[in-house]
Amino acid sequence: MSTSYKDLLVESFDRINDELPEQLSNLIGEQLLWRPTADANSIGWLVWHIARCEDAQMAALTGTDEVYSNGWQEKLDLPYDKADIGYGHSSEQVDAFDVMDSQVLLDYYAAVYKQTKQILDGLSEEDLGKVIPNDPYEATVGVRIVSILNDITQHFGQIAYVRGMQAA
Repeated sequence: MSTSYKDLLVESFDRINDELPEQLSNLIGEQLLWRPTADANSIGWLVWHIARCEDAQMAALTGTDEVYSNGWQEKLDLPYDKADIGYGHSSEQVDAFDVMDSQVLLDYYAAVYKQTKQILDGLSEEDLGKVIPNDPYEATVGVRIVSILNDITQHFGQIAYVRGMQAA
């Protein structure tokens, strides 16, 4: 039995969705906001950033609306612009993140994951090799998805590390 490239991408997003609740289990509000240094990111901010990046970039690949535009900006009630995904946030901007309910963050990611799965289901193997129109890097759809996963896995490691620091 052979596995397609698309199947590997789907499996990668499945694992993130399956493991994220475990990373947030038993965390109370202040633990979501705790930062080991003034320039570090909190677990809550990292989860929001992961979801926003996946949401915005996957939607842009197919021209679909971002999940965030379906009431999530209001539910999260953050002081950021609607288009903000957290890229390049200053320490002050990270500090302004104040969501202390892990379930709200998990629910937002679950909605993003659902849309990601629908987008991936609609892509063919050939679609993965297509260059994204108007992309400044001339990236293909597949390369962009791998880039999204790379960003998520880096931040996932940060979440686990910060969580571990709090348990010490």
